[in-house]
Amino acid sequence: ERILKEPYILYVGARKTYKNFNMLAEVFANTDYLKNNFKILSYGGGSFSQEERELFEKLGVTDKIIFDAGNDTKLANYYKYAEAFVYPSKYEGFGVPLLEAMYMDCPIVASNISSIPEIGGPACLYFDPDSPEDLIEKLETVLTNKEVKNDLLAKAQEWRKNFSWQ
Repeated sequence: ERILKEPYILYVGARKTYKNFNMLAEVFANTDYLKNNFKILSYGGGSFSQEERELFEKLGVTDKIIFDAGNDTKLANYYKYAEAFVYPSKYEGFGVPLLEAMYMDCPIVASNISSIPEIGGPACLYFDPDSPEDLIEKLETVLTNKEVKNDLLAKAQEWRKNFSWQ
């Protein structure tokens, strides 16, 4: 059973500057297709700060960007039913959420830098984390093109075999 009934784009973890969450929020707010058809669910990483709430208010998306946290079962449910998982980070050591999304058959849109492509391999649609336009284009592709989405999921099912939880 879905926890969140409306269609949503999932973001997981901390939202420090290098995680690039604010760029995602701005892209979302400035793209009618995204804003009118989806919510953003930010999972974990602590409640929204005062600055973040002010940003969402300024962007007019206070009711569209929501926060939740909890256990792994709840997180698994969010991955399972998300329209896409977005990983806009400008730096990562090892991106565990990428693997979590792959294992839950959630299509991934991820930034093309740092260790992300090594972990994501062919299972992600990549974008330049300094380019809002590129993020919009890749997100809309995954959200509107069933062929691309299914291709990513098929590649993820193969690619994830390269990793173990050890």
